[in-house]
Amino acid sequence: MEFPGSKNIANQFAAVQQLRTRKGNPGRYLDHKFFSFTKDGERLIRENNLDIDEIAREMAYDFYEIDHCQVTYNVHCPPGENGRLHIHFSINATNFVAGHKRRENMRQIQKRELRFNKIAVDAIYKAEESRKSV
Repeated sequence: MEFPGSKNIANQFAAVQQLRTRKGNPGRYLDHKFFSFTKDGERLIRENNLDIDEIAREMAYDFYEIDHCQVTYNVHCPPGENGRLHIHFSINATNFVAGHKRRENMRQIQKRELRFNKIAVDAIYKAEESRKSV
């Protein structure tokens, strides 16, 4: 897949935000969320040579599928002993289906965190099992 470029992505996000019909201040345009791996999770990802992009893409799809919002992500690990492998998500705050603003309460945040932990654990477990069977 060819990367469309950040200007193109920004234009696509802006086009969806035009769906919003509510009058007044548009408020926030993006939501920023992140997922950090534990030290053990990070170690297992490296040991099993897991495709972190595949894990991030599955997590990003969660926002797309449940919230109907466009999302981009970036994976990195800051240098240094305290740096943790993590994924940043930039989520269009406007739903592309109905044009409503994305909202998330604490219960929904906790459920998403559980789903993200499951995605990470499942990827690691699957890699560990296939490594054992070789």
